[in-house]
Amino acid sequence: MIVVKNIVEQPDKLYNDGESSLELSCRVFSGNDFASIKRVWLDLTHTALNLEKDLAPDKDNTLSPSAEGDYSIKIPLPRLLDAGEYCLPVCAADSTDEKGFGQASFSVIHKRNSSVPAIGSKAFNRQMEEFAGVPFREGNKIEVLDDGEAALSHRLEMIESARRQIVLQTFVLDRALAQGRFLDAILAKVEQGVHVFMLLNADTMFPSSPLGALKLRVSQFFSDLNRGYDRFAKEMERKSSVWSFLLPKAKKGGLHLAMFNGNPLAEKDREQRRDRRSRDHWLDRMWRGEELDRQPKAIEEWLSSFGGPSGLPALPLLDYAIHEKTLVVDGLWGMVGGRNLEDRYFTNWLDKDWQIEGPVIEDMEQGFAKVFDEVAAPGILRPKVLHGTRPQAPSNGNVKALFACSRPWNKCYGALLCMAHAVEACTKSFYGYSQFLVLPDSLLRDVILDAALRGVDVRLCINSPETAREVYMGLGFLLTLNYLEDLLRAGVRIFMVRGEIGEEELPQPYLHTKEFMFDSRLCACGSFNLSMRSSYMESENLVFADDENFCTMRQQAFLKFLEERTDEMDKARLEEEKERFKTRMEMARMLDLLY
Repeated sequence: MIVVKNIVEQPDKLYNDGESSLELSCRVFSGNDFASIKRVWLDLTHTALNLEKDLAPDKDNTLSPSAEGDYSIKIPLPRLLDAGEYCLPVCAADSTDEKGFGQASFSVIHKRNSSVPAIGSKAFNRQMEEFAGVPFREGNKIEVLDDGEAALSHRLEMIESARRQIVLQTFVLDRALAQGRFLDAILAKVEQGVHVFMLLNADTMFPSSPLGALKLRVSQFFSDLNRGYDRFAKEMERKSSVWSFLLPKAKKGGLHLAMFNGNPLAEKDREQRRDRRSRDHWLDRMWRGEELDRQPKAIEEWLSSFGGPSGLPALPLLDYAIHEKTLVVDGLWGMVGGRNLEDRYFTNWLDKDWQIEGPVIEDMEQGFAKVFDEVAAPGILRPKVLHGTRPQAPSNGNVKALFACSRPWNKCYGALLCMAHAVEACTKSFYGYSQFLVLPDSLLRDVILDAALRGVDVRLCINSPETAREVYMGLGFLLTLNYLEDLLRAGVRIFMVRGEIGEEELPQPYLHTKEFMFDSRLCACGSFNLSMRSSYMESENLVFADDENFCTMRQQAFLKFLEERTDEMDKARLEEEKERFKTRMEMARMLDLLY
């Protein structure tokens, strides 16, 4: 038996402004005869830090040779660490490999660093690059695709132009998109010898388009057979050159498909949890421990065995997911945005894509390759980063751009941290579209409320009750209603898209856009919603554009949209909507993590 006691944390309250440090000390003893303390550490793997930190022994207060006694550590807290109450396991192991545990607890309070650099400055960009893990790239050209028909046409043109490689990831791919022309165009490129790397979300792909999934699986099967034959032919040719004349050449290219689900990550997550005594902090803060703590211990342990996010059951829509929408062709052209590959995203829904040429394409390819490498089955060919491997025509662009992405199963929250950093740096305005605002206690909520309270002009555009009916009976809007009061009280202005006048069955202009503007100097577009799933449970991406002229145009377009197509939500309207949907709001409250 190992005893970890006398745990002292100083100070009691810390701040996430990048200037606070936690000091922790404890006393450790082993009850095993002739054993010595081998290691004492603080388990931070369920926080955004995602690491373990060893405590150092106090030379004046430890016994020799058992190493029993006092241990301590000092940890600087990173800026934008999620605020709230932290419970951290203090772990110890002795030379017999027996382990013991204590628990440290402390509070982190959100506090904006008073010296946050101005948007567009070198210091600001350096911090963005640190969060994203890649640099800003000069010389990019960005075309904004508001119109759905044009967005689909550009995709088909990009695919038709492919000669070497296509990388594609999406949340939904419907076989019937554009009467099947999109999927046919992809498979035609496979037949022409182009390598097509496709990363799809299994939990949404199979229910939405089972025939499309089957068609892709069949194409992948024949691609695998072709690669197997190619390896056989090369081996025979190695043994004797005569085989090069007798055996036909294998077809180049092929479909390389990865269907993402949490299963490949579950064992890794369970292994990390075996010695853990706390759930991931973001979930504890969101639910404040109440709902989960009501569960009997046996049920909670059973749920945790699934290995989903923070030990949640790895069930469809509750597990980790790929939510990015990325298309890159030959390392030359790329596209990010909100549109999934289904007809409604290109017809009556309101959405937006950025088509990109230039150096930032390399980081988009790298981001895709990292996720594909982590989740694709062994033996599947991995994509190459083609940008920069051959002479390219200049993009004729002057936009400085940064690609930020998240891989939450690795505690990599690049898109979230870049978004939070940009909001904190705003001094004039923060504008954005998001299909819903599911913002319980969280880092994203903290920075938005803080910006509004500082006098920043914060305007957010969301769906109305009418347009929200397009998806799951408007559950996203019902959940949003739970979180608008605090935002309005802080001074955030909320605008709702007007529904089409006519019969209720008429398709509505559902807002699915994810575009954000910061101080008329920086803007971003990608797959990121203002929600908990986008923050902590889904793979997301954003391209940030640092160009004053481009961003001014995007801001003007946003303000024009608000004026022409939305109604503002005020406190009186909020009370009316809450009374109108009171019963349904209570029923929807437990579904936060689906959004």
